[in-house]
Amino acid sequence: MGLDFTTAGFKYLALLLFLGSLACTEIPPVIGGPDSSGQTGEQRVLVEEFTGVYCVNCPGGSAFLQQLQEVYGDRLVIVSIHAGFFARQYPESQHQFKTDETEALQNLLGTPVAYPSATVNRTVFSGQNSRILGQADWASSIQSSADQEPQIALDLETGLAANGQVTIDVQMAGLVQIDYPLFLSVLLTEDNITDPQNTLSGVELNYTHHHVLRKILTPVSGESLVSSLSIGQRLSKSYQYTIPDNWNPDQVHAVALVHRNDGQLDVLNVVEKKVK
Repeated sequence: MGLDFTTAGFKYLALLLFLGSLACTEIPPVIGGPDSSGQTGEQRVLVEEFTGVYCVNCPGGSAFLQQLQEVYGDRLVIVSIHAGFFARQYPESQHQFKTDETEALQNLLGTPVAYPSATVNRTVFSGQNSRILGQADWASSIQSSADQEPQIALDLETGLAANGQVTIDVQMAGLVQIDYPLFLSVLLTEDNITDPQNTLSGVELNYTHHHVLRKILTPVSGESLVSSLSIGQRLSKSYQYTIPDNWNPDQVHAVALVHRNDGQLDVLNVVEKKVK
């Protein structure tokens, strides 16, 4: 569980102190009218980390994100994208993390020029010329994003059948008037996978990989939802996927994000839940 900070200033101070201590089957959408439930949303932050099993510096970045997640709890959602030159397999590898989908997602977000690298809510922040950030900019960008007022409430429910088929129901509601098109992406990640990884100490055959992107259930660039969204307007989408036998369903998470795809890619909100 993350710490429950009551003010933005206290959160930022606590974060500084913490850092200082560190040495598919789809069901069509349902669109509803105004939500009379008074639903509110929590602003969460998506970090998409670029990585690969041959990347010697990437374990340090991954460890740093794990530590940040201890601060933010489930308000910080991490997805590890294995793509590019560093993502080829070792002879001893039991898993293929690099896929056509991870390659396509990296092409959408941009190709890193150095590692570790990540995007934070797919945003190009003030003073930056790219959405791809080096590790030195992650903490401040995450804090800045977490401090934003949510524009959309987002939640999901999951169910796993005995045959391995997972059902993901995504619910959304507008909290402000949004006058540009919205898109939904739904992903599956798997945590705690043991497989080789290059490190500063050499190749570690039993390295634990976290938040590995395994499957994208929507188009890589997102599925079109609506051209605009009113306050209280509700949307829902459902997806199904059968988990392969070589995945551990106890470690699989569903991730849903609502975002732009109109020249900007910014994520409005994100949510993550275990499928089992």
